[in-house]
Amino acid sequence: MTGLPPKIADSAQRWIHFSVCGESHAVDIRSVREVLNQAVIEPVPGAPPSVSGVINLRGEIVTVIDFAAWLGLPGRAESRALIVLDNRRVVLALVIDAIHDVLRLEGEVLQAIPAEPEFEGPQYRSAVIEREGKPVSLIDTDALLGAITITR
Repeated sequence: MTGLPPKIADSAQRWIHFSVCGESHAVDIRSVREVLNQAVIEPVPGAPPSVSGVINLRGEIVTVIDFAAWLGLPGRAESRALIVLDNRRVVLALVIDAIHDVLRLEGEVLQAIPAEPEFEGPQYRSAVIEREGKPVSLIDTDALLGAITITR
């Protein structure tokens, strides 16, 4: 398939499939440090609306992003589950609704992201797959973490 990043198209990978406000996403399992079902989120005065606060993760202070707010989705995540992402430069936690499963993907099931000329925001999706008849956005974690740290 053309138009897909080589790191996705060239090999089978495992992805953690999750949802937020009715949208399905997946992140490469290699970018996930851990998943937390509960955590005490301390608010940060003056933080942007997409920043829920910070958590103390075994002595490391980690910024928590309300992923629904950052995406501009109406409403908030139904639960307070967190997925902690780590790309060796940035560690952030995303508030999500639920983890669904671990997907094993082959290059041929991926669809390229259609160009969105009217959208000028950060491009964080690498590809889309269909899972049970619904789209699942595959997230380029490096692009997402870079976009969040730039825009927050």
